[in-house]
Amino acid sequence: MCSTCAGMRDQDALTLKTIEVLETNRNTCAPVTYYTCRCRTCETRWLAIEVYDEVADRPSEWSWTLQS
Repeated sequence: MCSTCAGMRDQDALTLKTIEVLETNRNTCAPVTYYTCRCRTCETRWLAIEVYDEVADRPSEWSWTLQS
């Protein structure tokens, strides 16, 4: 795992240059988007979950999990 992957917590997957988003799934019943990602440096695969505020009062909250 590279240094970018080691510091993933609370990162925005869409702003990291070393992360490639492979798949995006939006939950139509809740303000949640799931991203399947891969690190371009070390090839580690991640599942990122973004919980966002539908009225944009608060920034998104991110959760990162290693994908098995």
